Amino acid sequence: MIEIEMKFKIDHSKIIPILINLGARNINTEFNHDIYYNHPQKNYKNTDESFRVRKTDNDIYLTYKGPKLNNESKSRKEINVTVNSENIHEMLSYLQFQKEAEVKKTRSIWKLGKYTICLDLVENLGEYIEIEYILPQNHNFEKELNQMKSFITRLKINVEDQILEGYLDLLSK
Repeated sequence: MIEIEMKFKIDHSKIIPILINLGARNINTEFNHDIYYNHPQKNYKNTDESFRVRKTDNDIYLTYKGPKLNNESKSRKEINVTVNSENIHEMLSYLQFQKEAEVKKTRSIWKLGKYTICLDLVENLGEYIEIEYILPQNHNFEKELNQMKSFITRLKINVEDQILEGYLDLLSK
């Protein structure tokens, strides 16, 4: 699947009233603990990829994210697999994957139309908003990206203020 995603640093107390006014629904709040791994044969920082294990309040996910598709967004191929054991860390260690870093955040998930809006409070970084859309097969990427940009302006966010780095990169600065 292709995930179209844009991220911005934002004060949650200012964006929540806008979301409510537009009819967004807060559907869940959860804690995410992400552990990022590096491949034993290549450095994901050099290839613009990432590989992580995410533990939420209820589930554990293994996620691969491919290189960004363009310089206008954080859009990329993403593959998620649900796993049912924390032994995944031990398995990855045996496969010679190396822990790179951890990201911890509280995520408030909102829905508005076709968009998922995540209000993230990231430890040691602060408050962010991520707007996400899973691109259906055979849909035009550029058209959907432009629609997302229009949607973001409805949230009174300047598209030019977008942050292209992931939380992992921001934490390592």
